[in-house]
Amino acid sequence: MASVESGTSKPWLRLILDGGMGAELRDSYPEVPDQGKLWSTAYLIHKPEYVVDLHRRYIEAGTDVITTNNYSTVPGYLEGMGLMDRLEELVKLSGQLAEKAVDSMRPTTKRPILIAGSIPPLGYSYQGEKNIKMEEATLLYEKIAT
Repeated sequence: MASVESGTSKPWLRLILDGGMGAELRDSYPEVPDQGKLWSTAYLIHKPEYVVDLHRRYIEAGTDVITTNNYSTVPGYLEGMGLMDRLEELVKLSGQLAEKAVDSMRPTTKRPILIAGSIPPLGYSYQGEKNIKMEEATLLYEKIAT
């Protein structure tokens, strides 16, 4: 896994993170239909095997940490596509696909691979004026994080 820097008063754990999912999925597998703001969530719905494949590619490239593919799995996007009722299902699926990728790589990768859950903005990226109220955000983050 990571290296620990020695010779200092504090050891430092160094981890290599994956390169992100959304743009790489789009660039690697352009045949998935454009789902507008759903972006990487469209791959959870239409081609989950592509998500597993990309996780595997990152592991093969030497990453220590893969990130679940749920950055665009948020109310602001799901509501617009009539999919808000699938929020918990899709977030859970993103974790299951990451686990599947790690499990499939165990025979060839002897190092531990960590899975980081994505905690995305609940509204729209880079649009703070569209933020939701704290009480609602807390409830939604609980659904995403469990």
